[in-house]
Amino acid sequence: MSTMAVSIRPIPPVPVSADFRHWLARAWSLYRAAPFTGWLLAMLPMIGELVLQLAVPVAGTLLSKVLVPLLGGWALVLVHRRATTGAYGVRAGSVAWTGRIPALLVLALASAVLVFGFQMLVLALIAGADQARAAALQDMDALDLSRWQVAGMLASGLLPSLLLLFAPAQVLLGGRSAPAAAADSLRAVVRWRVPLLPFAGMAVVLLLAVVWVPLVLLVLPVVFLYAGYAAWECVFGAPACHAG
Repeated sequence: MSTMAVSIRPIPPVPVSADFRHWLARAWSLYRAAPFTGWLLAMLPMIGELVLQLAVPVAGTLLSKVLVPLLGGWALVLVHRRATTGAYGVRAGSVAWTGRIPALLVLALASAVLVFGFQMLVLALIAGADQARAAALQDMDALDLSRWQVAGMLASGLLPSLLLLFAPAQVLLGGRSAPAAAADSLRAVVRWRVPLLPFAGMAVVLLLAVVWVPLVLLVLPVVFLYAGYAAWECVFGAPACHAG
């Protein structure tokens, strides 16, 4: 089958404001139209990361930083098709995604170096180089971190991640090269810094909550996938938003 069988509900038009609340409203309207399918799509990268880390205990952590974004990209393409055509169009979406894999891999590698490298640097500063090495290699016997140190490591990755927030969508949906997509994202973050501040605040709260309430992991990917897409849709995909 070329499409997923979903119950289609009317989706409100793209928001006409750059207000963060409108981004959340758009994200919610997209998600609630097919909540179970949307949840599965959002969880796919996390499942892939878990499988890689269990299957390849040492190298799996490093491999996941490059390969898991491919799964996230596939989910993003399908969400975009659902938002623009009313159906996921798995076959057509997968073809479009496949054609962008080389550029997405370049972006994923650069992002892994930037985000994961920055997290390990922060962890080395707050917990020591030995703990950073153990975390990078998933050496659970040597790993001895407090919850606050884990929280600090997770939150530190938000800064470089935010700078590249729009880059995956620009590669996959905008047809841009990895360097051009990264430059687009940097310019957009500066231009739309006001609505992105509460976006970043929401991300910090959710990331910190994961450390004390692991069940938040069942919600976190959904929020990031749909809110991130709604933000991209407004900034790059809907000129009407620019009036806000």
